[in-house]
Amino acid sequence: LSLNPLVNFLSLSATPIPRSLQLSLNNVRSLSTIQTPPIERKPIISFVHSFDISLICRAILKEIDRGGQVFVVDNSVENLKKLGKQIKQKLPTISLGVVYSKLKKQTLVKTMESFVFGKTQVLLSTSIIESGIDIGLANTIIINNAQLFGLSQLYQLRGRVGRSPVQAFAWFLIP
Repeated sequence: LSLNPLVNFLSLSATPIPRSLQLSLNNVRSLSTIQTPPIERKPIISFVHSFDISLICRAILKEIDRGGQVFVVDNSVENLKKLGKQIKQKLPTISLGVVYSKLKKQTLVKTMESFVFGKTQVLLSTSIIESGIDIGLANTIIINNAQLFGLSQLYQLRGRVGRSPVQAFAWFLIP
């Protein structure tokens, strides 16, 4: 600003950052918010339900029948693997991928590419997908053991779906 007092500065954030709020409260910067989603976006329909493998399978089949993909999230790798086996047993024809932070980089990249390009129908994951993932065909997310996540984590995870004009669904499963 000292070089050119007429310069404008635009900073964008999906969520208010404490420093940005501090700067706006001290009148260093002005703050404006966009409170309306893009015109074609539909609100994500969310459900809270007790764990039920048949419900999970129905939600997966409904999304796959619409030509979409599904995220299944649990923060326990062991739970993910067990859940993957249960899903594969009930729905043997669907393609599954599993990602978590301890995987080898090559395996992680290959699995994610397969999901991004639509070759994998269901991605089982820890909260590693919490941010930075934008997959238009993924319009259903099932979060197992939702009670173990923080509210901001659940909000971020829910934001992985509904990024296209297609109706999105979020299932929060509790014991």
